[in-house]
This record gives sequence, structure tokens and C-alpha cells, in this order.
Amino acid sequence: LSLLAVSHRNALLSLLAQPLPLCVQNEALLAVFSSPAPLSADETLLVVGFINTLAGRISEQNFSKDRPVLAAVRDLLIQCHAMSSESATVLKEAVFTMCAASLLAHRDDAAWGILPTSMLEEQSQSIPTSSQSSLSNVLPLTLACEVLQKLIKEREPTTLANTMDVCLTLIKLLSGKKFLAGNFAEVCELVLALVQRHPPFVEQVWQTATVIASGERTRGDAQALVCLCADFFFPPRHLGAADPRDDTRFWELVTAGLMAADPLARKRTIHLLRRVLASIEAIAATQGSVTFGGGLMTWDHAHAAEWRALWADHHLVCETLDEKQTHLVLQIVPHVQRMLVRGTAVSLHFHWVALILRRMFTHERVRVQRIGLLVFLDTTITPETAQAIGVSFCCCDLVRTLNNAFLFSPSAVDVIAEPSAMSLGLRKFYTSFFSSLGAAGPAAIAVILAAIARDVEQFIPSYFVLEMLAHINATSAITPSEACSSSLSDASLEHLRILLRNSSNTSSRTIRVAAQIMCLRFMQNHIGPHHLTSGAMTIASLMHTLALCNIPANAIPTDALWTQCTAWFSALWPCPAAAAPAPAP
Repeated sequence: LSLLAVSHRNALLSLLAQPLPLCVQNEALLAVFSSPAPLSADETLLVVGFINTLAGRISEQNFSKDRPVLAAVRDLLIQCHAMSSESATVLKEAVFTMCAASLLAHRDDAAWGILPTSMLEEQSQSIPTSSQSSLSNVLPLTLACEVLQKLIKEREPTTLANTMDVCLTLIKLLSGKKFLAGNFAEVCELVLALVQRHPPFVEQVWQTATVIASGERTRGDAQALVCLCADFFFPPRHLGAADPRDDTRFWELVTAGLMAADPLARKRTIHLLRRVLASIEAIAATQGSVTFGGGLMTWDHAHAAEWRALWADHHLVCETLDEKQTHLVLQIVPHVQRMLVRGTAVSLHFHWVALILRRMFTHERVRVQRIGLLVFLDTTITPETAQAIGVSFCCCDLVRTLNNAFLFSPSAVDVIAEPSAMSLGLRKFYTSFFSSLGAAGPAAIAVILAAIARDVEQFIPSYFVLEMLAHINATSAITPSEACSSSLSDASLEHLRILLRNSSNTSSRTIRVAAQIMCLRFMQNHIGPHHLTSGAMTIASLMHTLALCNIPANAIPTDALWTQCTAWFSALWPCPAAAAPAPAP
């Protein structure tokens, strides 16, 4: 047959149209597949026609009585699947359709061997995320759900391992495909039934959930699977090394769920968080105090009532932020203020507070964004609070939110004469924040300056940011050498020039001059001679920045600026020592 496939392939293919035994036709077809030459259009039609005829013959057979037919089909599928020639690739879909027809016709337990999980995995790669998919792609996955329902009900728990493997494979394949959401829900129910019959399966389910949680499009399906099996994932006892509550991937899943754009995903995550908290409280009742997630979740049984009240505030705030009515959202401000209090025996990890603040900063109502900013900027800053908040939050979420001119109402020209609550809040917060960081303050100033130059583009916010930077007091707790190695540099001057250019993109001369004055004040407060002598800054970059400040002479105290410039220049070019005066005659 192999020789015929090369020299007389047409004659070999003619065997497919003859009423020959199925085993002979299968061998002829496999010999054609193994030929390196691709099939012509006519030959492909002939082979596909044979496969469709074969599917009809199988649907007429009873698998329980005619096992050779089933065996021949299985061999054909597996061998076709293993081949890599171009002709085999073209025909795999037709063979897969044939197998689907076989299972649809009989729902036989033994027929499940026709669809190995490797074939399902490969075939699913061609299934798009939309509903525009061919029947041959979707049919086997839909069919697999129906066959599995029967298998799970009839098999004993000791023989269910293979069925669980197939279910979890289908979970991976169906996740993220919205038009197959019904099939995904069916398989999840089958997984729950398997776990109920054999609880040790829960570890395999968790590993599958972490796999599909890694994709943004499939993360919601992972949350649904974990919620469905929550009774087994979060019992009122510690599960040891395999406990999801000690797995960082679980807390990443919860974090992503609370920040998801889909309201259903957020509600599902809040429900999941409530289940986890109930289990942790039950564990703390016997152990006194417990910590999960590397400190993200702490519970002390001695203060159980306070913990319950604090988390109730958190859940209430999360649910209320889904509302679009501003007057409803504003009622949660006292709850947010309570959660921002640090240093007490019962206080949430700032991670959970930051999630709420991010939701407020990105709310569709500008007034809610403004209230959220003012509430956060009014936080009492202590070294402990500054350490909990961290530079990262101030450089990412807070700075991105500032790039909105409507937050600084009324008009910027009026606010320059009479500072607004937002500008005063920024000045107060950042001054206290950087002072509380101690020796890390200068380095943090450089980081936040870079973040502001990157994320703040509108000219009105740029002015107020420059004003905030100008009023930050320089930290004198570190030596000049430490300041040079960890704070401002030529890159920082470039970031300052970006803010100056952003502020100059306005027709208001008042804003332009005021922004340039704030830039000079920042340079006077934070740039010393040691920045030049150490090589952290160059005199060219410094002069380039000063050249952008075209300020009238009567607008700034020229004596202070001249004194500062003299100090910079003297650090690079010290004046020679004056000669001793000649003795009087």
C-alpha cells in the first residue's frame, strides 16, 4: 500500500469508494496520509467523502455489538493525529467530525476512547473567542460535556481519576469562550460532583484554576470555579502546604477580581472574600491568631468583633462603589477614613485600602475621584503610615489620577491667587510623606518626579504638581554624598523640563510665569553644590533648565536666585585665594 501511495495513488484512493472491509479502507487511507506529496483538490474531496460515509456507517452501528468498527475508527484517528504531513493536517478536522458524530449517535461509555484529551487540546486551539466557529470545532467540546455526565454518575470513585483529568482539560479549553459559557458551567458542575465524591480531587482543581487565572480573558472563569468549590477550598481548618489561602496566586486572583471591569466578577470576588474570612475566623477561634497570604490577611480572635466591623466596612465600600449616583457613594467616606487609620491593634493591610482608593480614583464621576483624593491626602502621615503606603502607590495610582484638570476647580488662574483644597492637600500630604521617609526621602523625590513627568500631561495639573514639589522641604538628615548617590540627577532635570513645557502649553501668562517660579523654588530647595561636584548633574543640564524660565525680573527675588547660582558655580570653579595685603608704608 505504501508503494501504491507513491506510484498509483489514484488507484489506491479508488479503494475508498468500493464496498471493501473497513480495515482495508483504513489502511489505504493511512498509506495516502503517509505520502509526502500533498493531496490535490479532487483527491481531498474523495477522502473527505469517504470519511463522511464512514461517519454514517458508524452511526448506523451499535458499538456494544460491533467493537471492530470502534477499534478501526480509534486507530484511524490516533494515527492521523500523530502524522505531520500537510495532507494529514487538512483531513484532521474531517476525522474529528466523524468521531463527534459517532458519540452523538450512541453516547457509549467505550466510545469516549475515540476522543483523547490530546486531540481535544489541539482542536481547541482553532476555536475563536467569538461564536463564529465551525460545527466540527465546537461539536466535540459540547459532546464531551454530555458524555461526561453519564460517566460521572455511573463510575465508582476509585475509577474517576481519568474522568477528572478529562473534565479539567475541558475546563482549560472552554474558559474564555463566551459563546460556550453554558458548556463551561456544565463542566464546572461535573467537577464539583467529582470533588464531592472524592474530596482529594480539590488539589487538582486548584492547580487548574491557577492555570486559567493567569490569562486576563479567562480570569473570571477561574473565579467562578473557585467560588463553586469554596466549601472544599476554604474549610474551617488549615490544609497545610496545599492551602490556597497561603498561595500568593489566590490573593492575586482576589485582587484582580476586586478591580475587574465586569460587575459580576467584582460581586463574585466579594462573595469569595466573605467565604475566606469566615473560614479564617473559624481557624482563629481555635488558634487565637492567624495570618495568611504573607500578612495580607490577619485575624486576632481577641478582637474578633473589631475585625468583623472593619471588613464589613470594606465590603460595604466595595459594593457601594458600583453605584453611579454620587450622593450614594459619598456616604461611604467615613468608612474609608476609618480604614485609613494606621497603628491600631486592628487595621487592614494597606493593600486592601489601596484597592478601594484605586476604585475611587478611577470612578466615572469626577466628583467621586476628587473626594477620594481629598480623603486620602488628608491622611495623617507617620513613619509607619508612610512605610505602609509606599512610594509605589504615590508614584502610580495617585499620580495618574492627578492628570485631570477638572480636579483642580475652579479655573487655575483663580486658584493661583487663592489655593484650592486640592493644591493645599497635595502640598501638605507630600511634604509630610517625604519627611516621614527619612533618609529615603531624596530618592523618593526623584522617583515621584519621574512618575509625574511621565503621567501628568495637562498644563493645569502640571502647575499644581510643580507647586507641590516647590513646597517640599529638603531633607537634611542625610549627608551630601548620600543625597548624590540616591536622589536627583540629570534625568531629574529632564523630568522637570517636561513639566515646565507642559505648563507652558497655555495662553495664560499667569500660569506660565507661576510654573517657572515654582520650578526655580524646587531647584533652590533641592539642588545643592554637591550634586554638581559629585557628577550627578552637569552644569549644561542645569543651565538648560534655567533657560526655560523666562521670568520678569520683578517677579522673583533675584537676590536669592543669584545667591543660589553663585553657590552652584563656586562648587565647580572656586575663586583663587586672595593675596595677602601689602604692609602699610
